[in-house]
Amino acid sequence: MDLPALAAALASADGAKRLSLLGGAQAAVRAAAPEALAAHAEAIVVLHADASADVRKLVVGVVEELGKRAPALLPALLPALLARMRDESSAAVVKRAMLSATNLLRPALALLAAQAAPVAAPLAALWATLGELRAHLLGLLAPEGKANDSVRTHALKFAETLVLAFTPGPADAGEPWSVALLADDAHPLLKRGELAAAAEETLQLLLGRLRGALTATLALVLVNSLALSLGRQRPQLLPRIAPALCDLQQRISAGQVEGLQRVQLASVQQALRSAVLTLLRQPAVNEAPAVEAALLH
Repeated sequence: MDLPALAAALASADGAKRLSLLGGAQAAVRAAAPEALAAHAEAIVVLHADASADVRKLVVGVVEELGKRAPALLPALLPALLARMRDESSAAVVKRAMLSATNLLRPALALLAAQAAPVAAPLAALWATLGELRAHLLGLLAPEGKANDSVRTHALKFAETLVLAFTPGPADAGEPWSVALLADDAHPLLKRGELAAAAEETLQLLLGRLRGALTATLALVLVNSLALSLGRQRPQLLPRIAPALCDLQQRISAGQVEGLQRVQLASVQQALRSAVLTLLRQPAVNEAPAVEAALLH
């Protein structure tokens, strides 16, 4: 079923029929012409507040596909994702919305970067929504927060993506956005200094979580995020990351990590050893004696 027919059918469908129609919505979006996406997106997006959690989860996936295919629609799409991240009745919907927001961060930044002054109202609203998304998702990582591990791991992946998006690096060639493309403070919204400060704040949050109480799940995701993603793709961050990893290893060996159960120690230690060995093979580490010494400590 093509997108116009799907949108028309959804308008009168309910219950199982609506769920069945949405099952083919992502394929319909991928096959649709750009003008059809703009004309019929709203008929699907409005269902993000449906009474059925299964419908809401499917709609979030369609919203992500729409954002990738038609980034110009992002000012209308991201508020729906933000609403679903606050969905108190379904953790599955919340996590799907967090994943979609993470995947749409760079396309949203690319859309904003193409805007010259004066800034159109929809794009100014998009920038404000990105700020709300960031505050909400990073807030879930606060030690005093009540989010469970499965939600926090999704928030960690958003934080990792944000640091990568807001810092320059050699691995950005295939990405829709790179902060390196910005002229110094020439953009009306995206200021390199402000983005760097936001990246620094987010990195500090991740390193702070590594130094605090940890479950095995959070420890594994943090180690992989800091070492295997940020450490490899942003070698300029290694002088900060390497000592934190080594500190965690020492605390684990001394039994000083609150929240880690004895039966979980082996898996976390193995992940740490693997991460350290991976970093030691990076050319950037070989060129930085202080970082190499910290990893070998």
